[in-house]
Amino acid sequence: KGLRNKNYYIGSMEPRRLRDYIYEMRDCIDPSLEIGIGEYKQYLGVYLTYDELDIKACYKDFGFTPRYSFKDGIMQTIEWLKTLKTYGG
Repeated sequence: KGLRNKNYYIGSMEPRRLRDYIYEMRDCIDPSLEIGIGEYKQYLGVYLTYDELDIKACYKDFGFTPRYSFKDGIMQTIEWLKTLKTYGG
């Protein structure tokens, strides 16, 4: 339903730093897990600005708004993973 040749990003209406998402995922699994943020100094990935990851275009062009918070989505994913035999469920 989007516009031709336009990229759309699905995410939060309120962007946060990646490390905040990582810590929130960790806390949903086990708050005592070590993460190691900052241990790898050389980043070779792609840098994107908040404007490039803005999901407001999804709302503007076809009325999409996220149904679940990030935490709720992670919790549902964890529960789903527990049901998989390869995960140990």
